[in-house]
Amino acid sequence: MSKNCFIRASALIIAVCLLFSSCSNTAGSSLNIPSSEIISPEALDNKFHTFSSSSKSVKSDFLSLDFDETSYSLSVTDLNSDFTWYSLPQSPDSGAFTAGVTLYSPKGIYSLNSQDNSVGFGTASYEVKDNTITVSYKMSDSRETAKKSFENITKDDIFVSLSVVYTVSNQTVTVSIDCSSIQCAPGSFIGSISLLPYFGASYSPADSDYIFVPDGSGAIMKADGSDENTDTVSIAVYGQDPALGSDSASSSASMPVFGIKSGINAFAAVIKDGDALATINASRKTENSPAKAGASFTLTPVYIEDGSQKVVYGASYDGNITVAYKFLAGANADYIGMASAAREEFIEMGYISSQVAEQSDSIPFFLTVAGGYGDYVLATASQTQDMLGVLKGKGINNIILRYKGLLSGGLNQKSLYSSKINGKLGGESGLESLYTYTRSQNYKLFTDINIFSSSSKYLSGLKAENLKGENSVYSLKNNLALFENTNNRLASRIGEEAASAGAENSSASLYAKETEFTRYLMSITKLPDKFTSLLSGNLTESSYGLSLNDAGYVLYSDNGVNRQDAKEIIESLTKAVPAYSALMVDTGNIYTVYNAEIIANMAFDTYYRESDSYKPVPFAQAVLHGYSLYTGKPIDAADPLYRYTMLQYIEYGAMPSFEWVFDESSIFYYGYYVLSERISEIVEFYDKANEMLSYVSGSLITGHREIGYSSENKTLTGVYCTTYSNGAEIYVNYTGSVVTTSGNIVIAPYDCVLVKR
Repeated sequence: MSKNCFIRASALIIAVCLLFSSCSNTAGSSLNIPSSEIISPEALDNKFHTFSSSSKSVKSDFLSLDFDETSYSLSVTDLNSDFTWYSLPQSPDSGAFTAGVTLYSPKGIYSLNSQDNSVGFGTASYEVKDNTITVSYKMSDSRETAKKSFENITKDDIFVSLSVVYTVSNQTVTVSIDCSSIQCAPGSFIGSISLLPYFGASYSPADSDYIFVPDGSGAIMKADGSDENTDTVSIAVYGQDPALGSDSASSSASMPVFGIKSGINAFAAVIKDGDALATINASRKTENSPAKAGASFTLTPVYIEDGSQKVVYGASYDGNITVAYKFLAGANADYIGMASAAREEFIEMGYISSQVAEQSDSIPFFLTVAGGYGDYVLATASQTQDMLGVLKGKGINNIILRYKGLLSGGLNQKSLYSSKINGKLGGESGLESLYTYTRSQNYKLFTDINIFSSSSKYLSGLKAENLKGENSVYSLKNNLALFENTNNRLASRIGEEAASAGAENSSASLYAKETEFTRYLMSITKLPDKFTSLLSGNLTESSYGLSLNDAGYVLYSDNGVNRQDAKEIIESLTKAVPAYSALMVDTGNIYTVYNAEIIANMAFDTYYRESDSYKPVPFAQAVLHGYSLYTGKPIDAADPLYRYTMLQYIEYGAMPSFEWVFDESSIFYYGYYVLSERISEIVEFYDKANEMLSYVSGSLITGHREIGYSSENKTLTGVYCTTYSNGAEIYVNYTGSVVTTSGNIVIAPYDCVLVKR
């Protein structure tokens, strides 16, 4: 590493420290209220809840942004397709609004919205200037209070004023709120803001219309479908905040984006500012409500015990909330088109590099080795080298090795800043020997570390606290003890019956001593200094790169640092790593992947259960393919459904991935003999994946579809096609029968075919 690289990386981290050193709010502030019941407004005339007609317009070459002076709502018309999207529905809906807030005050908790608490009171205003329309709202529970000037507002009043700015340019409308300019009554604060929850809402969606939500890899929910598990979904961007004491087993999005498809038109909404505060909410059409999707933002995290009248709250966010709505039409109006639109925004935001990778002659075989579990040895450095030798003997010459459980505590690692390499695994000399071997073979060794979580509550540096003043923790599953929910993950591809049978036939693992670990979190403000010191130490010199485990998927607020600012701290640390070492991240929250060579454990599934009305799609993969290497959860070669999982890797354009541990008599995967029983099949699968995916390694995913009909016009289920920017198509057949598509592509059972165009 050059001296200049060190200076640049250190300066970046120091700048982030200075940026957040002025935070003064602390978690644990409290507010006494008479009741924890939320007081909602009385709905006013439906004319305030319905878009009637436009009276003011601003335009780009592609879009017209129109304003309705009666309801103070907007519409966007795509001038190419002459299709209009509305922020309020055209049919009466007394629940519809453009902006809503949850206000916490000494008088109670109030739900206020732009229509009933401002427009209906005559206290909304607007300004049109150049390509921007600014709409301002003064909200209250009464007309009299809403009409007051802010100087006359007292702590006994219920009052909020805010402005929403709409800007049109090219094929994008940007919607933003400057939270620093929001005004509340003294002693009150805003818990959350909901922005445009009815934009694009439809009371009469077609059968082919859907809502895209960023659940796991991404999911499409039929707008007019029905499934009680997914009629309404709520997905936290970057997962739930452990500072709220939330369960880690919850919905999570690695990318802040959602969208709606309506006929030959669609939009993708990308959250550019305030993304770490966002939750995506979506619901299907019902008898009394339209199909809709939108985002809400937690400006101030709140904790209320059941039955309590005391509100405990954390640090508030006073930056911007910005959502970019990007409009699509024709062949681009689908979830792959949405992924392309999102990628453009992520490149502009500095989340993804603008440099597309070159095509490679081969793709890596991705191997994770679990070194230790507490005091128990699973695979020493020497044994790990033996495993690599077995693969080399089978002709696999491109390997990325992720070595987990190497430090004190093993898989349940202790604090990184007081840990040492486990001597039972070979210690520093053993790791150095393994690194020397991998370099000689042109393999890449990544040392896996948790940078801000520990198995011990006695952390180096101050501990993070949740809103209750307790240690902030999250739960980590022991993946040597738990199998994936194959019943959920593959149901849409192989059928519910086959998936259920596979799940029933799965058995417990050999090393299932604990199913979950409790991880204690470190004070976020103490992290940059300690991590800088670690980067300049020996750990970065004993491997090709660092694999950041917790940083890729856990995000938390702490002690006066709101979640958005915490995200920016973690983002700065991941961007600093390449000055010292190559970078791998787990799961891949989008703000961590800019400099990542590899993203491990990307989701290929969804948190919410699959059904005919809710299906996973490779959205996240379509955003990243051609820019970053990625892989999914390790393939369990002893799982009855392992062949299907292998096929899904190829369908999603992912590196083959396995995780092994070593025993003196044999090599195990999750407690099963695999190198002796399944090594030929594993190598065969890698060779198949390599043949296909190396050809598209430098290409973007430009299409993905389920093949619905055969050459004989018979209905097909379980056959998919992924299309790439170099013209290649990869067909995957999950069925037990030979399939001939309507384009005369013949695919053998449980197999795949590459078609070069």
